[in-house]
Amino acid sequence: MYWMPPELNSDDLEILAEVPGVKAVLGINYGWGTMVHGDQQGEMQITGVGADYFSAKNVQIEEGRAFLARDVDGLNRVVMIDTVAREKFFQPSEAAIGEIVDINGNPYKVVGVYESSIPEQYRQEGMGEMLMPRTVISMMFGNMEIESLSVIASDPEKISETGHLAAETLTEKRSLKMECTIFMINLNMNKK
Repeated sequence: MYWMPPELNSDDLEILAEVPGVKAVLGINYGWGTMVHGDQQGEMQITGVGADYFSAKNVQIEEGRAFLARDVDGLNRVVMIDTVAREKFFQPSEAAIGEIVDINGNPYKVVGVYESSIPEQYRQEGMGEMLMPRTVISMMFGNMEIESLSVIASDPEKISETGHLAAETLTEKRSLKMECTIFMINLNMNKK
């Protein structure tokens, strides 16, 4: 029997955020795109996130700012690039913040630069990463708004308990099959 995961949305994240023991809930989606700036061009791995992603994942912002709720809710065409892409697409003396880059033929404004999370030995040469509001990725690529769901527990000792409670809560609220919900929820330990 073929199983399709249920489509999740921001309301589901709010439901899970209220579960006792949950520190944060992250909805993420993904895409790939060709970024062009000036005479530079390269393939980019794009991760769609919400405004809460930055504090929950302890993202180190090197320049500019993180996404705001209004960027996600308003479908703002903004991006953040990692330090690898910053190096490839911009001169050290050139400002990246406020610049317009082309991704798959569409203009986006760079609002931030963050420290790359990919260890150097795993990076493909010349390829960078980019963050984009998950609502924009959904619109741009036709993806679901939430393709991956992470529940971050407040207490590392209660990860399993918190995860099961989150799965049960979402199952009940959405009238889903329990096996589907548990499969969807990716548990993370609070790393701060």
